[in-house]
Amino acid sequence: MLRHWMSVAAGCLAVGALWAAPNLKYVPENADLVYVISGLDTQSPAQKKWDADIRALCKEQGVEIPGQAIDWKKFNLSPVWQDVLQASLGFSEDMKTCTAKSIVVSLCLPPTFAAMKEGNLPTGLAVYAVVENPKADVARLNQAIKKLVDQANEKAAQAKDTDNDDDDKDKDTPTQLALSTQEGWTLLRDADDPACLAWRAIPEGLAFALTLDFAETRAFFAGKGATLKADSPLGKALQAPCPAAQYGIMAMRDLASILNRVQEQVPPEQRQPMLLTMGWALQTHLIRTAGWYEDDILRLPVTLQATNADAAKQVQEVMIGLKAMWGQMFIPMIMKTNTSELGKWFAKVPVSVAGDTVAIDFSIRRDTGLAIVKECIALHKAMQAQQKTNVTIDFEDEDDNEDESLSPDEAKAILKGQGLLDDAE
Repeated sequence: MLRHWMSVAAGCLAVGALWAAPNLKYVPENADLVYVISGLDTQSPAQKKWDADIRALCKEQGVEIPGQAIDWKKFNLSPVWQDVLQASLGFSEDMKTCTAKSIVVSLCLPPTFAAMKEGNLPTGLAVYAVVENPKADVARLNQAIKKLVDQANEKAAQAKDTDNDDDDKDKDTPTQLALSTQEGWTLLRDADDPACLAWRAIPEGLAFALTLDFAETRAFFAGKGATLKADSPLGKALQAPCPAAQYGIMAMRDLASILNRVQEQVPPEQRQPMLLTMGWALQTHLIRTAGWYEDDILRLPVTLQATNADAAKQVQEVMIGLKAMWGQMFIPMIMKTNTSELGKWFAKVPVSVAGDTVAIDFSIRRDTGLAIVKECIALHKAMQAQQKTNVTIDFEDEDDNEDESLSPDEAKAILKGQGLLDDAE
């Protein structure tokens, strides 16, 4: 069951990586990671310019790209899954536009990971997602999910009837999924699993939760749980980085805290090597990345807050070292040249320190971005051409001839060539 729910959690986080907006009343105070992107239903003039130029370049280079950021048609979605997306995110019938404005996704990690050793989800793990969509349709969503659940249960029952391989211990046992309702929430559970995926309507749109403690989740969304304070370090990190409505943020409350929790499950003899290789990370706390369009520049700043000023200098040195390794080894290896546009841009990425904070600025100008895109297209074409010219060696013929015996004359010729047989013989 652990793998099943971890995959569901990954799906929630993947959605969050695409869309989110900072409404802190739906972010728990103990959240470890928060995804924020605002402006799903809009497009700034700067983004439109970037989008148009990249599409024109790709067309010029003979490369087709989808007419939208995500070409849902390529996923071959069934009508039921289209219902799910349209009911929750407000996608149009052609799947090109949506009414959802944003989503907030919060990940709360447990105080200890001890339960992971037994293959169980640890207590305290939860994923919350809030979709800001004034046209969200919970009734339609419930109907669509019920169809998916019925289909899954039918397949599980068929698999249980036909699979008699009891020796495969790693194979997941098919279980029955069940839908239920509770105080306005719809809950999806495995029959024998404490975790549940729950959702309900809220004034802003929809709330989703993947949790082991539904009572705690229900209380939190009823306003009885501790929410993230706007003046806390994580709350400040989630503030809009620009005046525009469209931007993205990802913030981690405390990297060192997470690693220390993980270290508790590491055998003592393995902790010292971790300290030697990850000492900088154990002194790194708040991490924030953001992204937004600003005229001809795509802003991509990253900040890492360390324990103190001395620790920040150590983190800076590590980041500069990683930058050198990528710039002098990995990028030339990937791009197959030491003078690539990507390499030139990466070499100029500044890594600075001020007090206890390290700043890395990955911002990129549109002309540089277009040059890198063109270079990547050329590399891709070259790799495709190389694959077409590679000659496949057929070893099958050699194997077929291994059992064929030599004629006497052939044997004599070989022995003479090796100097093992005199011409007089």
